Amino acid sequence: MSATLSFRWLGVAGIELMLGEHILLIDPFLTRPPLHYLRFGRPVPDAPRIVRHVPRCDYILVSHAHYDHLMDVPVLLRQNPQAIACGSPNACRLLEVAGIPEHQRRVIEAHELLTLSPFAVRVLCGTHVNLPPGFRFAGRLPDKLRYPLRLSDYRMDECFAFYLEAGDYRLLYGEAPQPADVLFTAPLRLSAEMLKVICPRLIIPIHWDRFFRPLDKPIRPLPGLPRYTNSLEKFRQMAETTLPGVRVWMPRLFERCKLTAMLLDVHLSS
Repeated sequence: MSATLSFRWLGVAGIELMLGEHILLIDPFLTRPPLHYLRFGRPVPDAPRIVRHVPRCDYILVSHAHYDHLMDVPVLLRQNPQAIACGSPNACRLLEVAGIPEHQRRVIEAHELLTLSPFAVRVLCGTHVNLPPGFRFAGRLPDKLRYPLRLSDYRMDECFAFYLEAGDYRLLYGEAPQPADVLFTAPLRLSAEMLKVICPRLIIPIHWDRFFRPLDKPIRPLPGLPRYTNSLEKFRQMAETTLPGVRVWMPRLFERCKLTAMLLDVHLSS
């Protein structure tokens, strides 16, 4: 019998996958510095909060080098000295500046195959929304870097999606033309055409909440999504129209859910 595959949403784009006793994180981010740090200051990761909610991990995948995907990774690597983080050249350079040793950081590129036992990972080209004018969030890193970093130091060079084989299941993190059983996606960016190619049985929306709002306050949608419940319902309707029988499931923060059981429920009800 295959090991149980479970999932937790960590807020923003962060997820935790657990297969047996092995834990893989993607884009964990819990510090959520206030909005004014976009312009001023050098926020320090909230290590006690990070470790309290995510005490253990074996692997970390970083989809791109923005702060809401990378900032808290050094804390997790220091807490778990056997763990390794995989990301773009910019992501790994920023981890180096944060004091992470070479054996805990690995540069990856699109189309690469990773063996992170018991997970098998294929690195895919991902997509990112257009960046707002006036902020330097992409391109070459600043010549001079010191830790703690400014939020503007976290600059994207590559953006990845990840296709994971975990036991008997196929998972896709991000938007890429790759069939999968489970899709983790920012819902309002996914087109019906891409959805037909991926053809998931289960869709889990992520990266919709305000990542500059602290975790001890109620979660709110990103600016521009004031009626997110209605927006989510429209997304659900689009998904169910495009793929009859698909399930769109909104996770609760930090709630552990068994993906194996959820996929079985989808199969039995279809």
